Amino acid sequence: MLAAQRYLHFDNIDMSSALIVASCSLCGMEFSDAPRPGEQVDELLTRIRANFDAHDCGAVKRQA
Repeated sequence: MLAAQRYLHFDNIDMSSALIVASCSLCGMEFSDAPRPGEQVDELLTRIRANFDAHDCGAVKRQA
């Protein structure tokens, strides 16, 4: 599966929220993380993005 066929979708990025949630556009798997005190938004997004990049859409579909 080509990585270009999927993207990380954020409904909202609100650093005052307790949890930032995004999902895979292809399989719907959710990725979330909480902002740390004083953290810049790019640091939080990098952590969420790393989890997204590491996931396998095919594994999610096989479990369903």
